[in-house]
Amino acid sequence: MPETRAEWNEMLYRDHPSRSALETAVADYAEHSGQTLRCATAFARDGVDHAVAAALGCPPIGRVMAARPDDGWWLLEMHREWGEKQRQSERGACMVMTADDHGHVFHVISSEGSAFWCGVLDYAVRRAYPGVTRAALTTREMGALLEELANSISVPPDSFRVVEMSYQSRLDDGRARRPQKTDRTWTDTDLHAAFQELDELDASLNTIRFNAYSNGRVVTSGALRRVCELSYAGPSEGLLRSMIPTMARITENRMTLLSGRARQQTRQFEAKPFFIAFDDHRMEDSAARARLLHALARMSNTSQSVVHANPYVHLRVLDYLEDTSCDVYVMASDRITIVPQTRSSSSSLERIYAHICAEFGEGRLVDFEEVYPA
Repeated sequence: MPETRAEWNEMLYRDHPSRSALETAVADYAEHSGQTLRCATAFARDGVDHAVAAALGCPPIGRVMAARPDDGWWLLEMHREWGEKQRQSERGACMVMTADDHGHVFHVISSEGSAFWCGVLDYAVRRAYPGVTRAALTTREMGALLEELANSISVPPDSFRVVEMSYQSRLDDGRARRPQKTDRTWTDTDLHAAFQELDELDASLNTIRFNAYSNGRVVTSGALRRVCELSYAGPSEGLLRSMIPTMARITENRMTLLSGRARQQTRQFEAKPFFIAFDDHRMEDSAARARLLHALARMSNTSQSVVHANPYVHLRVLDYLEDTSCDVYVMASDRITIVPQTRSSSSSLERIYAHICAEFGEGRLVDFEEVYPA
């Protein structure tokens, strides 16, 4: 086994003979190096090879060190300089792996630190949009992911501890100039208690950090972020057999549900609406409907035209990033209806859904035909 961080990185990023050898290297690094691996999951609309090319981009910010596209993996070296008054520079390596059984979903895995991840990888993913989309996890999905992780690494429920949470919750004070407050809490509680607290606050979780203990020592540690990103150090079963496949499944299901809804893609320009469904009847309150309008007005790179605001809501949202549009309706107390128009895309609809969840309130995506079968 390697001993130093440099030796571990050399083992991780060398030209592996097969995907199974690469996965073994990832598993060994996560379990034995004592270092943290980061993994982000995303959807490549035009295929993962196109996503890699778009992320490296023009002007280029990296190169392919090794690639086995038929085997579903690429090793990349990336470098970026930015800043006018104060120049910054970051260099590092990462790997891209396609998700098993999910052809357009891929994972970016790297052992580099936060500076490289935020300054280089996040930038690369952003500039590859809309060809690359990261599905935002809901608080409920994050809770299910962590519960599955706790089961996969076989620790008692009270030994899997939440140690930090960052979340947004609604401000009910009518005099407040901000609709939400952001909280960061350091704690030491079990999963059930942590998510029960978030549910009582009607909060939208951004980041949650956790430790798992066995015989009084930490055997697994990490953090899960809303942007479908995981930091992890611990048993390989938790990473490769639990978290990564489930993040891929969530991303695939989300983007599949949102795909093919543009009117120009349907017979006779038929509408293909969907719902954001809530567990309560929050939309019957006129103040809640007003908050939804204000939340959508804060969405970047969009414009809104309010057709009707009371007693029902109807507004049109134009997304400048892709020149797409949709209509948003509130005609029931427990749901928001979204009707994609002539030009629409899964990436734009995901952006709208993620914004509503973060800035207004979290709901479940439900296909119109699931509620009203043809």
